[in-house]
Amino acid sequence: MSLVFADRLNQPGTHAFVVGVSAYEHLPKGSESASSDFGMGQLNAAARSASEFAAWLLNEYHNPAAPLRSLRTLLSPSLPNEHIHPDIQSLLGGNSAATLQNFKDQFKEFHNDLIGNESNIAIVYVSGHGVQLTSEGAILLLNDFGGDVDSGLEGSVDIFNLRQALRFDTSAHTQFWFVDTCRQRPEIAEFYEKMEGAYKKSIRRSSIRKNSSLFLSCSTGTQAYANKSGLTFFCDALLHGLRSAQAADSDGEHGSLWRVSAPSLSSYLDKAVPEFALEKGRHQYVECQGCSSPAVLHVYKTTPNVQLHIDVGPEADRPNHTEFNLKQSGKHWVENYSNWPLDTEIPAGLYSANWKCCHSVDAYASEYNFKPPMRRVELKK
Repeated sequence: MSLVFADRLNQPGTHAFVVGVSAYEHLPKGSESASSDFGMGQLNAAARSASEFAAWLLNEYHNPAAPLRSLRTLLSPSLPNEHIHPDIQSLLGGNSAATLQNFKDQFKEFHNDLIGNESNIAIVYVSGHGVQLTSEGAILLLNDFGGDVDSGLEGSVDIFNLRQALRFDTSAHTQFWFVDTCRQRPEIAEFYEKMEGAYKKSIRRSSIRKNSSLFLSCSTGTQAYANKSGLTFFCDALLHGLRSAQAADSDGEHGSLWRVSAPSLSSYLDKAVPEFALEKGRHQYVECQGCSSPAVLHVYKTTPNVQLHIDVGPEADRPNHTEFNLKQSGKHWVENYSNWPLDTEIPAGLYSANWKCCHSVDAYASEYNFKPPMRRVELKK
């Protein structure tokens, strides 16, 4: 059973569907080992990554406008070495493998939960082997993929198609899709006029305009990477941004909510994933689509803090900048400070700063918007 969480399903809220596939029955070293004409083997981080994202939804996700109402999870880990988050593992029961039939059944239930209230929010996260046959494609290979090469892509799902299908139906008007897969064209595809078999749905004709954000872990024709016995680069960056609030924004006003919106998450991932990959000697770039609308994914219960370091440059000029004040809505957070540098922790937000500068007659003042994780500010003459 893949339904690991359900709460007042008849009320508006967020419904999530999470799939992670590391173990493949018909790829090399699977339980039904066979030669692979697709050039793929087993994975060791996809199911774990999916379970970690599912656990974040279960334990940390917060959206007062759309509380979590349901969470469905299908996982096929590479046992016994792949660690699944214990909070998710303990709730999985029965047949929760990421097979094609289970995917069809559970996606239908997920879709049914979304229908009937346009204020619902849909969250889909998938991770595993992926292939791409067109410039816009995003096909996830499931646990029972690859049993018969001549059957084409049987045992896979066209995630790009499913997103299009949900964009134009009567379900949730706000959707977030995360596709953590490779997007390469398999060599065997060159021997076929057309490869069929990926599970798809019909797309309705509709004038409905939805907020449907798509976050692809890598760019067209490239590979997505993972840490050995850890998380995928994409999942690692995503969860880090959500937890540290580096993927957050606000309107800058005192007391305003900090939230992760489609644009702020897109901006963060666009920078964070390449940085994570480069630290490991790899190159990986995300593609984000449909992120212009300020749809909100996650809202922080409290304002995140910023580790703030302020200094005067050059160092010899420090004595010429004195009586530094940092205020927010009339409240002093730093008052008459002169002993540079300054290291402090403050809530993220928009602050006004002023100090005396010996190089001018009047005190200098400016506004700064301090955002997580840390802002370094130099006060210059």
